[in-house]
Order: sequence, then C-alpha cells, then structure tokens
Amino acid sequence: MSDALHLAISAMQSDTRRLETISHNLANVSTPGYRRALAPAAPFAAALAAAAPLASDLRPGALRQTSSALDAAIAGDGYFELETPDGPAYTRAGSFQVAASGELMHESGWPVAGVGGPLRLYGASATLGSDGSVREGARVVGQLKVVRFDDARGLQRGGGSLLRPGAGVAGSAVPAALRVGYLELSNVDAGREALTMLETVRRFEAAQKLYQGYDEAMRGALQLIGQ
Repeated sequence: MSDALHLAISAMQSDTRRLETISHNLANVSTPGYRRALAPAAPFAAALAAAAPLASDLRPGALRQTSSALDAAIAGDGYFELETPDGPAYTRAGSFQVAASGELMHESGWPVAGVGGPLRLYGASATLGSDGSVREGARVVGQLKVVRFDDARGLQRGGGSLLRPGAGVAGSAVPAALRVGYLELSNVDAGREALTMLETVRRFEAAQKLYQGYDEAMRGALQLIGQ
C-alpha cells in the first residue's frame, strides 16, 4: 500500500476516534463531576488492538451552589467511593439522597461508602458536615469515605462521572474537606470541544480528499494498462 494512502487511512481512523470522544464529552457537559475524556495519542489501529481505555482530564470543574444539605464538593484531591456489584467506583459528583431503605445513595443509584462501613439513616433530617460527617440532627451516624490515589491517571472511565481503578492503581482514605451545598460541575469546555470538532472535521475531509485522489489515480492507471 502506498505510504500516502496508508497515511490518509490512519488519519481518518484517528479523527473518527477523536470525533467520538468529543461527542461523548459534549453529551456530558452538564453531568456533575464528569471528567473530560482525552483521545488516545496512539494510532487508531494500535489503540484498538490494545483495547486502550480513554484517559481523563483530571482538572477540577467549577462549583455550583445548590444549597442542598446532601450536596457536597470535594476541596482539593480525592474521590467519593461508591459500592457497586463490580467493586468500588469513584466520583467527584457529590449529589446524595436517602433511599427508602435508609441507605445514603449516590445519584447514580449506588450506595455511598462510609469510613466504617455502610451509611444508614433513620430520619428525614440528614445533613453533611464539611469534615465529611453524616448527621441526623445532632447525632453523627457515619463518615463519607474520600479516597486519594497515588496516580489518578490510572483510573478508568466507568460511565457518566464514575471512574474505576485500573490494575495496580492504589488509593487510600484521607480526611474529607467538603464544600457542603455545592456540586462540582463537568470540566468540559463546550466552546473548546466545538472548536476541536471543527478542526478535526476539516482534517478528516483533507485526508478523505487525499484518499479519493489516490483512488481515482489508481483507477485511471489500471484503465490505461487494460487498453
């Protein structure tokens, strides 16, 4: 295969993956705690063969005040831990509610992990403290578990705002420092993503024209040989 043709195909494949990533980011621009996905730098074929997961932009998002007693944003590093059937999941989105069973639940539907075990409440006056304490009136019933990772770049995307630790990724519980009544927003800049999408589409179209030009030249050459 011609080097020019191979280059055009690789560029179109890479840009297709990049467009899928941008579309995913734009779809989650309003998802609290969402971390912007980064398209892999490896060539498309190599990334596909290795089943390379998308990396995440770990910069924090802006805070929005909600005034809810069960909303909290983490000040600094760290992630809330959730209990799922596939093991712990982590998120920066601190929107919680009390289920009918009394469990403290994350908006994703998974129970919120506490430092000493499950968090269960029995009344309707649940509040969070800036130190991560979970209270019913004046009584402390538990402590939100906040985990910090040695290298958060090893966290893999788990859908929405959820992240999961990859192989060998170590984390440890740390003292919580929360902004109660606030939510951390998505760190996706919609304008930046739209501009990147436009640039990617133009690059894709240029590679497509190169491919089409080469294909037409080859067909013309084959027709001359056949005459």
